[in-house]
Amino acid sequence: MTREIVQETDFTAIEDAIEAFILAASGLPTDKTRVFWSGNDFQRERPYAVLSQLPQSSTGHPWSRFERVIEATVQKRKNTYYQPFQWNTQVKFLTDSFTSDGRKKTPVRMVAYRYAQNTLNRAFLPPIKEILEAQEIAYNPVSENIMPGVLPMMDDDKYIHQATIEFVFSGLAKTAVKDSDYFETIEDPTFNFEGLS
Repeated sequence: MTREIVQETDFTAIEDAIEAFILAASGLPTDKTRVFWSGNDFQRERPYAVLSQLPQSSTGHPWSRFERVIEATVQKRKNTYYQPFQWNTQVKFLTDSFTSDGRKKTPVRMVAYRYAQNTLNRAFLPPIKEILEAQEIAYNPVSENIMPGVLPMMDDDKYIHQATIEFVFSGLAKTAVKDSDYFETIEDPTFNFEGLS
């Protein structure tokens, strides 16, 4: 009997859906990639958003469901385990407060705070929420308080605005264990002086 473990939940697709959700809700420009998961290398050209996972407690024990499936004419026994997951995610928007085109500086009116406010205002509109519903992901703002701010007054950063909000994304992770339901080999019994072994 062979056993096969199959991760049925595609977490990469979930991460991509969350990125698309933030991009669509915030109103960030769509000319290039603007939403990134922290810890990845990317070209930091403002405006953009960075998503960070926050520590969270376990959300409960898994449960399973049994079924029989046919794969390539082989009948298999399949146990699917469902494990709730919850991702507390911090979304940080960063923008410039001035454009930098030679000696002339023009104020940027669409600053980080506005992208964060857009995200909260639009999160539950049908075209936005359908992005996560396609991946069976539930979501809710953890807090509707936007934490605005300007980075510390360092020469390079004093004209960068930032704003932070938090969302919780949750769903069910599905993992299957499949057993082939037949004998792969049959061995003849061996005899010894005590009988059948």
